[in-house]
Amino acid sequence: MFNLKEHACALAHFEEARIGDPIFVQWVPCIYAVTWWQIGQRDLAIDWYDEAVRTNPACWREIKSTGQCSSRWLAQERRALAELLSARKARRFAESGRVHADQLRD
Repeated sequence: MFNLKEHACALAHFEEARIGDPIFVQWVPCIYAVTWWQIGQRDLAIDWYDEAVRTNPACWREIKSTGQCSSRWLAQERRALAELLSARKARRFAESGRVHADQLRD
């Protein structure tokens, strides 16, 4: 469904799979992040990606490992992940700038 661009339907199927096999949920945060990104829910997607980093840092914290962990993904999936990572980096940079500016005012 994801690759057919039926992202809302894909989320429903992912949720069913997660509930059906709660032991193997490491894939949930990242795939939710990429799917929400495709739907256009950018902030929610970045929040889910942050959760992916927290729950599986060996896979999602560094660009090199991210590439390895998504090497079997289709081009459309990897493209969405790249866009998401770029936006996440920009948001984190903007947040760090706000913190710095706030510190200067104090």
